[in-house]
Amino acid sequence: MKKTKLVLPMLAGILAVSVYVANAKQDASNKNGKLNTSQEWMFNGTDQTAPEDYIEVPNGSTENCSGSLKVCVVSAPEDANGQPDFSAVTGLETALENNTSHPNITRGDYTNP
Repeated sequence: MKKTKLVLPMLAGILAVSVYVANAKQDASNKNGKLNTSQEWMFNGTDQTAPEDYIEVPNGSTENCSGSLKVCVVSAPEDANGQPDFSAVTGLETALENNTSHPNITRGDYTNP
């Protein structure tokens, strides 16, 4: 019984440290240029480089894009204003400005499922 009382707090401490380290590694990988894709945004405007021309759609919405070469859905994290943060994803702003391909851009016409 005495050993159990000592082991449980130690296990809880080890678990807490493990979670902290895992979160720190995830944050570091996002800052080192890895794709950060926490939300999908449908282009709904005239300027594909303007975050305010996008509306939030459920993740998985890229499946609803087909048939054209225009920007349909962009994957990017949400900023403090509730808009997509293109600068948080390496190369995304440049791809939108130059109308070039990027892994976080899905092209096509959006159709509701």
